[in-house]
Amino acid sequence: MPFALDKPVLRGFNFSGGHVVSPEFVALLVGLVVYTGAFIAEIVRAGILAVSWGRRGGGRARPARGLALRLVVLPQALRVIVPPMTSQYLNLTKNSSLAVAIGFPDITSIGNTTMNQTGRRSRASPRSWSST
Repeated sequence: MPFALDKPVLRGFNFSGGHVVSPEFVALLVGLVVYTGAFIAEIVRAGILAVSWGRRGGGRARPARGLALRLVVLPQALRVIVPPMTSQYLNLTKNSSLAVAIGFPDITSIGNTTMNQTGRRSRASPRSWSST
């Protein structure tokens, strides 16, 4: 199914079109972004600081001073940055799958509440089997 974003249009008494993002998804997204972003920023900062002052000074001695970070410091910092960054990306994968697993009962609870309030019962509900 292709994914397309369209503009919400007022038709009658309600809007049609557009895309709705649930507050649960936004909370999950913001939490994971802030948590993982802080760790990744610290990993990059520590990797750059791991390059010695002498090597940084050598990079600044080049005629093109603005390129010292890109041509001298970052290639040497990457050997320090890559292992913990890989670990952090694996943690992000684990945390996002765990968050979805924890959020699944909430989603099914919302679905059951909606069905019960509209008067429809699910087939798996034991209350629908009784003859009351």
